[in-house]
Amino acid sequence: MNEKEYKDKKSYYDYQRVVQYNREIIQLALKEEHQDMFNHVWGCLPSENYEAPPKDWRPADKKYWIPKDYIRTTFVSSKEIIDRNLEAIPPLPFRHKPKIKVFTYE
Repeated sequence: MNEKEYKDKKSYYDYQRVVQYNREIIQLALKEEHQDMFNHVWGCLPSENYEAPPKDWRPADKKYWIPKDYIRTTFVSSKEIIDRNLEAIPPLPFRHKPKIKVFTYE
């Protein structure tokens, strides 16, 4: 898209970017082994709970790029945002792995 087209439909494109940002974040947060849950999680997330992307975010899919994304030299991807947030989570308070007792029937 060119600059004029973006300015004419700015609110539309900005909303599409918000949707895409939230899709990417949820897909990355679910990891590969839980991708089957994506449709359920995405379907239950009301649009009023969408988070706005950071100003320097650039979508993975070029379809959602706006003109400044093409000339931007510094940007942050959804993966970097997820990685930063995971690093901020404090470790669990266990000093050792909790023991789980498994009951078996004989």
